[in-house]
Parts: sequence; C-alpha cells; structure tokens
Amino acid sequence: MFDFGEHTRADGDIVAPQTDVTLSSSLGLFDRNQPTEQQIRRELRGTLEACLRKRAELFARSCTPGGERQGLMVKRETADGMEPVEDDHPWLRLLRQPNKHRSAYIWYYWTRFAADVQGSAPHVVRDDGLGTPEALLEVFPSFGRMREKINREGGPAGYVYRKTDGRREDLGPEDVVQVKRIDPTTPHGTMSILESLAHEVSSDRAAAEFRQKSYSEGRPPMMYLSTEDNIGAEKAREQGQRFKSTYMAPNGEVKGVPVFHGGMEPGSLGIDPDSYQMLESQELDHDVIFRVTGINSALMDQGSNRAEAEQAERSVLKMTIQPLLNQVSAQLTMSLRRAFGADDTLRVVAPNVAPKTAEEQEQIAEKRIARGVPPAEVMREQGEE
Repeated sequence: MFDFGEHTRADGDIVAPQTDVTLSSSLGLFDRNQPTEQQIRRELRGTLEACLRKRAELFARSCTPGGERQGLMVKRETADGMEPVEDDHPWLRLLRQPNKHRSAYIWYYWTRFAADVQGSAPHVVRDDGLGTPEALLEVFPSFGRMREKINREGGPAGYVYRKTDGRREDLGPEDVVQVKRIDPTTPHGTMSILESLAHEVSSDRAAAEFRQKSYSEGRPPMMYLSTEDNIGAEKAREQGQRFKSTYMAPNGEVKGVPVFHGGMEPGSLGIDPDSYQMLESQELDHDVIFRVTGINSALMDQGSNRAEAEQAERSVLKMTIQPLLNQVSAQLTMSLRRAFGADDTLRVVAPNVAPKTAEEQEQIAEKRIARGVPPAEVMREQGEE
C-alpha cells in the first residue's frame, strides 16, 4: 500500500541509466539508425524526394513573413495574456535572418529537409562580441556529426561535434539549436523519414532502375496476347484484363497453366511476370510515401486541375505543415531560452497556416471594416481592384 501522507518524489538521478549518462558525458550518444551522407544521396530520389521537397517548400514559406503571412512570431507572456515582442527583439531578428550566408527561406527549407532525411537539423549558435546570439550556423552532414549528451534526467547536457577532419568540439546545451524528428524510444535519438520508408524507398528505387533499363534497351514493360481472329478492340481489352487477373494477380502466384483457344497465343517484349508485378506494386509504394510524408497525391499529380491542386495544398497545410510548425516552434522556444539565458515568458509561436474559406475571409473582412479599417485596404490585401 502507498502511504499518501508521506510526500515522496523520484530523484532525477534514477531516471536515465548511469551507463548512458557516463557514455554520453565522454563520447556523446550515437543516433542508432541515423542515415549516412551516402545513404541519403542513394535513397533520396523519385517520388520520395519530390514529396520531401514539397514539405520543405511549404514549411519554409510558412515560417517566413511575406504578403499576408506573418511567419514565425515571438510573443511574451504578460498578466494580460500573450503579446508580440518589439520588432527589434533579438529573438525575432534571429528568426527573421538566422545567418548572413543564406536567406531565411533557404535556412528554413534546409532545416525541414535535413530533419526529414537525417532525423535532425543541428545549428551552432554564434555570439556577437557581447555574448548575445546573433547567428545560427547549419551543421551539414559533410561538415560532421552532432551527438547529444544527456543528463541524469534525460535532458540535454551538451553536445559532441565530431568534424569530418577528425577534430572534436565539446559544446554546451546553450551552444546548439536543434530541430529533431522525435524518436519515441530515446531522448537523444531521432527517426528520419528514410528510416520509416526503408522498404518502400528500396522498392521505388528498384522499380525506377528496372524501368530505365527496360526502356534503354528498347523494351517497353509490357506483354501481349495475339490472335489471327478479328475480335475487335472491346473484346481484346476484355481478354487482356482476364489474363492479367487470372495469371498475373498481385500475389504473384500463377493460378494455373495458361491454356489458350481461338488461335490466341502469348508474346513477350522482354519482361517476366515478377518484374511486371514489381511495377504494379510501385503504385502501392507511392501511396505509402504520400501517407508517411503527409503530402496529398493530387498536389504532385501533373494531371490535377487547379481546383484539385488548391484543395490538396489546403489539406497539406492544415494536416501536415501546421503540426510541423507547432513542433518546431516548441523546439526553438526551448533552444533559444537556453541560448539567451531567457526566462519562461518568451515563446516562439507558429502562425496559423490553415487556409480560410471564402466565407471565413468575408467575415474577417467585415469585422476589420467595422473596427475602422478602410474597405479599400482590405480589398487591396485580398488582391481585388
């Protein structure tokens, strides 16, 4: 029985295993299945690459201000609620221009892309002469690997930066800002989309390689049935579909010995049934890629009309990009508090990028006009004459 009259709490020392804490203090903990630079280059292609680039594009566009977009904001908690900080606040300046080498849009694009393909996007904090953070410098895989150290409570105790030239840098928790794709099994690990899609990526690559080989040798990936009888186009399609469903089913098992009649016989253009089924399964692989990356297939389909593409983008912004913005805002908040030594009143706030319907936009416009905003200004913001 528990004695609730006695106040006891777990000590932080009992949370993380002593072996992990000791190992991380000297070496940094390894991210178990984090892809290497070579693996990223090998696996990142085709449908997966297109989906990840679309994620990065929409994410970067949402993080940077422009037009009606506010981008990431910094707010301060007061007795009256949350209020925006002043325009020259150092947090806001850093978010609007993370470093002088790349635009803010490219910085956010890379951050999302890197976190997706390698599990994390680490940045080293550079201070000005007075010790105030003034830049966030990307740690590209070609530069080296950033390993996180944990304390006895599972929090960040610092980082070990192993450069590709063999040098090692020990950095404090305040020296690194890291955007991570969280691993549910460990505080220091990550889980990249490449890990999540390892099987599907391999299938996609194998199918692409086979298709390229087939066409380069002048052999389209098809087989045919021929007959001397004039059976007509409709009958021919029916016979082809019947053969496919009977002898080339998705499970890959021939259901019997093909027996032809009426002078019909099979012909081959250089593809076997197993290879044909592999190409058929590519459609399923694409569906999995779309689902895991959160990208609507209509957004990537060149055959989609404008209405379908716009609806698909609204869906992706609401269901995929908004949660990513919320996660990154929380991670940036904790990192910037450590970097600046700030209190808990400052917070990075994600913009609401879920598109509004025409009715919602009209209601907002009516309320703004009622508050005194000139109708011409509202119309100009909405792109109306």
